[in-house]
Amino acid sequence: MEASIKVNDGSFKGILSPTQRFKTQEELFFTFVGSKQAKIGTQEGVIADIQTKEKKTNSPSLFSLSSLQSKVNQLYKATADQTLKAVQGLYEAKLLSYPRTDTPFITESEFAYLKANFDKYSHYLNQELEMVQTAPRKRYVDGSKVQEYHAIIPTKQIPTDSALEKMSELQRKIYALVVKTTVAMFLPNYLYEETKIQTKVADLLFQSIGKTPKQEGWKILFKQQTKEEKEDVQTLPLVIISERAEVDVKSVEKETQPPKAFTEGTLLTAMKTANKTVDDEEAIKILQEVEGIGTEATRASIIEALKQKEYIQVIKNKLVVTEKGKLLCQAVESQHLLTSAEMTAKWETYLKKIGKREGNQENFITNIKKFIVHLTGSCT
Repeated sequence: MEASIKVNDGSFKGILSPTQRFKTQEELFFTFVGSKQAKIGTQEGVIADIQTKEKKTNSPSLFSLSSLQSKVNQLYKATADQTLKAVQGLYEAKLLSYPRTDTPFITESEFAYLKANFDKYSHYLNQELEMVQTAPRKRYVDGSKVQEYHAIIPTKQIPTDSALEKMSELQRKIYALVVKTTVAMFLPNYLYEETKIQTKVADLLFQSIGKTPKQEGWKILFKQQTKEEKEDVQTLPLVIISERAEVDVKSVEKETQPPKAFTEGTLLTAMKTANKTVDDEEAIKILQEVEGIGTEATRASIIEALKQKEYIQVIKNKLVVTEKGKLLCQAVESQHLLTSAEMTAKWETYLKKIGKREGNQENFITNIKKFIVHLTGSCT
């Protein structure tokens, strides 16, 4: 159940607290609402409780390749492959660091040069910004989590106006996004008040949650982006306890929705977190270590290959399985390992043994050949 609540200074929405579900309208109307001395429709209510807490939000983590690809797909609908090529071009132009990285962390050395170039980045963004977070924080700076390459960050070189003109539109957007995310690390936290209002209608309670910004902090860099993402939080009017309200109680019918279709961004995340789809503890551990299916450098090409072979297609930024793709799924349905992330885990296990000279490369290849022969034999 939901309620539209009107008070002197405005209106807002509330949800039944605690949330409950009902199988039929009769169960809702007579068994529940009637027992609470309330009714469906407009009636008098009262503000029963107000709780306000001050909260803070840190700036976003720095980018690995996968997280950058996901964000760019969400914001600009670019494919993972398009993002990789654009970032590679920015790297070759010596504007961004090496793109094929799987970590969102940097070391203290990178933090020091970013800090030293803070004013240059601010000038590029046409912003007068004050550096507040001057000390490294573990959320961004952790040398123990940087192996070969650190997070994607801007270099000391700032592009000239002529260089910016020569970039593609996607490259300009990606460069700006990376610079903003990096600069945000040095800015104040976003502070806001979270307010919870309890409105009482007879013996029913409806809860409303809203936010009131107190300090924009790092969010000043992402105003346009926030509009595009449409944060679903209502602004609440000023109310006081015991204030009278006009409450329109409504029943809401909802159907169970199927899982949302993947975008390239959400599929990249699913590939990286494939350990969540298996039950075997050892397989989970291995997939966590290797960060799922594929690598930062290959996930985009895996998705691109599926599109080129016409197993999937993109419709309004959603990935949809084609008829050809459905046939492929049916063909491999009986072979569990071919459709399970456990296969990746098993192969990675043995490849690690080979790397430690505990396994034999020839045996590994021989076993794969036997597996293929077994599969092809069972399909004939």
